[in-house]
Amino acid sequence: MAARDLRLDTLRGIFLVLMTIDHIGGKIIAFTYEPFGFVSAAAAFVLLSGYMYAFTTRNTAPNGRALIVQSWVRAARLYRYHVALFAILVLLTLISPLHRSYLDTLYPDGMTPLGAILYGVALLHQPMQMGLLPMYLLLSLLSPVILMAFRRGWYVPIFIASLAFWAWGQFFDPLEWLAAVIGDGIHAGAFNLLSWQLLWVSGLYIGYVHGVEKRTAFFKSPLWLGLAVILAAGFFLARHAFIDMPDRLDFFVENSDLRALRLLNIFSQVVIFLYLVRFVPRHKGLPLLRFLGKYSLPVFCFQVFLVAFLEPASWRVGAHFGYIVEAAYLAAAAASLSIPALLYRAYEVQLRVVGKRNWGGKVSAMRGVVRGLRKARYKS
Repeated sequence: MAARDLRLDTLRGIFLVLMTIDHIGGKIIAFTYEPFGFVSAAAAFVLLSGYMYAFTTRNTAPNGRALIVQSWVRAARLYRYHVALFAILVLLTLISPLHRSYLDTLYPDGMTPLGAILYGVALLHQPMQMGLLPMYLLLSLLSPVILMAFRRGWYVPIFIASLAFWAWGQFFDPLEWLAAVIGDGIHAGAFNLLSWQLLWVSGLYIGYVHGVEKRTAFFKSPLWLGLAVILAAGFFLARHAFIDMPDRLDFFVENSDLRALRLLNIFSQVVIFLYLVRFVPRHKGLPLLRFLGKYSLPVFCFQVFLVAFLEPASWRVGAHFGYIVEAAYLAAAAASLSIPALLYRAYEVQLRVVGKRNWGGKVSAMRGVVRGLRKARYKS
């Protein structure tokens, strides 16, 4: 088995920390939210996740069946995490009336907790930061078809279709349409699947040609790099108001539908990144961040819960304290992301000890983690 690419784990860790800080909010997000232009950590995370999905299937049998099975396994895992996270958030509001008043988007228009859970289970209700996992789930199920098309060399038809869906998404959001039809005030989420699939497909393509075709040199011409640098610099200056962007162009950097100028900004940064990453060995990474990135799914779910749990305190910290206190608060929140990573690593160790990956083995592994925590508590 090839060694992990610690650069990519580090990047995922960076994006998780940035998403945590940005979702908590405060004065410091002026420096952390879209620091290099109109490119959010979520967009980078989606594109990188598509890359990792394709890259990790490089040893999968090319007959399609193995890809489909692997995709269903991944989608089922994402679904379990999504449902569990949704149930935990609802439980938080039931045992803490204070949190219910702050997390009111869970229950729009008088929706009951049971109704919220049922709509969440159906992937229709996506309040707060609950939109990424359903999008990953659906895109994972579609990925085998795309990867099999790549294996046949059908790159152009796939990207024509992906661009066509993106263009459709500029005028239509399927989840918003469903929310309007159902009419129960469900939250359609922050991501238009028709638009955001283009980032996933692009990540799949880069991961496929890198992992399967062993091509690592993208956009070889210096012209591509020069054009990307000029575009990225212009977007950076516009994002931070060093230059005035005409009001009529604000529409084209909108995030939820991934408008044209935002998309151009993203791909200009992708070109620069693909050029620069070649100078960093794959075994190099920042220890804590690469640790978070390795366990990105449990860490992501934990940060959604963490942001919700801290909500009653977060706005007070931002409103009543200065940068130093707020920075310490955010640093503590970011450091706590290591908790789910440590727990999941302990679970993996116990799973290897048990030697079985069926449900019985997984339950035994979780019991082993609990026993280990109890022993550590008694020793302290």
